[in-house]
Amino acid sequence: MNLILLNEAEDPPSYYFRSWMSTSTPDLAFASEDIALKASKEVDSQLGGSDHRLFILSVDNVGSKEPTPTFTKWNYKRSQLECVHLTHKRIVLENQCLQY
Repeated sequence: MNLILLNEAEDPPSYYFRSWMSTSTPDLAFASEDIALKASKEVDSQLGGSDHRLFILSVDNVGSKEPTPTFTKWNYKRSQLECVHLTHKRIVLENQCLQY
């Protein structure tokens, strides 16, 4: 799988070295080509004393496949079909007796 680096040279730095008072960009974002075409990123402000700035990566899902409806699946091997069959048979017999 070929990955594409989403970071660009003009992006603001995402890390501040307090001891050296310098910045860097150690936070990298990679994506496959199909995702990279739909991705956007933003380096936001620092959060409460962290050395890292918030790195926001968004993927636009316009044109994605619609979710397919799911259907109920039954596991007949685990069901109690014999019990259901006997109950059904009993109800049918009771109804036949009531009709006469």
